[in-house]
Amino acid sequence: MQWTIATYIQKNNMWTVLDIAKTAKYDTAFYDFTTKIVKNNDRLKKNYTKIKKDQFVCLTAVFDLKSEIIAVSGLQLNQAKWGPHIGRILSRMAIAPDHRYKIKYLLGNTISFTELMLPLQIDCARSMNLDSVFFSRDRGLRSLRQLCKKIEHRVPKICFEVEPKKINVCGPVSKASDCYQYVAKLYLNEQDSSRWSQF
Repeated sequence: MQWTIATYIQKNNMWTVLDIAKTAKYDTAFYDFTTKIVKNNDRLKKNYTKIKKDQFVCLTAVFDLKSEIIAVSGLQLNQAKWGPHIGRILSRMAIAPDHRYKIKYLLGNTISFTELMLPLQIDCARSMNLDSVFFSRDRGLRSLRQLCKKIEHRVPKICFEVEPKKINVCGPVSKASDCYQYVAKLYLNEQDSSRWSQF
């Protein structure tokens, strides 16, 4: 898959994007990153207090020139929640507090860490023959639609379907209020909406 913006980042030695799920080489860097998020009293810190790499089939990390992780997210599978053919991308996404606006400053607001991490996760999902993947936000339907359009404009054959209302991303496992989120779906092998009937 050709992601021109991500390629630009790599060629200009600005950052490196790697899947660290199946290697111990970057465990220290990952620990340092999650510790920074928790200690910073981040709004999403509860997502990282007990996070483990084995929760992901693909864990994408963005490294700076000092080999420190500055952003992370992953592809997760959970048959109980989403069935055997659906994966969740950009899961547990976090950006180091001191880098949340730097990428916009360097590239004139033309790129996001989301776009840098998506390619590896979608390629991984395709290699596993998943039928579809999704990512979600607990708020901001308009910004979610804008992001999807931005990605679709740059990447051939990528077309997200954004649900107009919040749906339960916990599936039959839970109906807690925080399970209901805005969702963007991407069909990979076939547009089989029946896979989503349980939501």
